[in-house]
Amino acid sequence: MTQPPAPDWWTDLYPETAGDDERALRRRLFNRLHRPTPPTTPPGTVTVTVPTQPDTEPRWHQGHPAADQPPQPGVHVTIVPEAAAQPPAWRARIRRWIAFHGLAAAAGWALGLTGAIANYLASAGDGGAAAGAGLILITGIFSYWLPHLQIVPAPLRPAVLWVCRIPPASTLLALALYTPHALIGGTP
Repeated sequence: MTQPPAPDWWTDLYPETAGDDERALRRRLFNRLHRPTPPTTPPGTVTVTVPTQPDTEPRWHQGHPAADQPPQPGVHVTIVPEAAAQPPAWRARIRRWIAFHGLAAAAGWALGLTGAIANYLASAGDGGAAAGAGLILITGIFSYWLPHLQIVPAPLRPAVLWVCRIPPASTLLALALYTPHALIGGTP
């Protein structure tokens, strides 16, 4: 007398795989892992189910219903979040950096800070490049340190950051244009 085969836990868990060979099981597992099903609703939509009868008992102690059970009466809301915004491309970041610091240098030019630094570089003579690099270091440390202090309110930090970048940007512009023996421009 032969005994019936022992119940297989895999077939009990996944009845749709009964009778599949190993290759079909691997293909199904690969598809399940690497090709997820797309959401049934487009992003940003809301699905609401209206209850047919009021729920009188709280169900917090029951936990989550099984996936194969039909939905229970009540309000069911499904929210599909929109895709996350992509970070800006590297060219856009470079353009924004150049515009940010270029406007700071233009503000320093308009305020006369670039002219004062140019006079200082001219008085330094051949050591103007080293003096300009020292000025960039000193003003840069200050301008990168100040906006991160806790005494500056958060809404004002972008404006304070831009104002603090005016001295190093102006120093760099004066160093590029007015340093003795510079490649661009000449002495004032």
